[in-house]
Amino acid sequence: MGIGVVARDSEGACLGWLSRTLANGGSPEVVEAYAAWEALRLAWQWGWPRVIIEGDCASILNKITAETQDRSAVGPLVSDVRSLASHFESVSFSFVRGSCNAVADRLESMAL
Repeated sequence: MGIGVVARDSEGACLGWLSRTLANGGSPEVVEAYAAWEALRLAWQWGWPRVIIEGDCASILNKITAETQDRSAVGPLVSDVRSLASHFESVSFSFVRGSCNAVADRLESMAL
């Protein structure tokens, strides 16, 4: 399994990207949560105060944005994403269809 992260500005221009292999793989929720965490880590590293995280796994985005503690197997990773997100002025999570996530999906396949 791999992840792909694309950083874009408000005009849609690519500012950077990340492609990484996940040693243990995991469910689509684990992969998507880890990609969100990596995207936030990069945004923090680059000093961006406001970010929008787009993903194509609605179930994990719902878990990340829920007000309640997630007690599923992916819960600890969801907690890590929420914790990192709390360091930004603004973070929003948005579902996009897979076709809108084509560049990140291509980067993911390069990681394999």
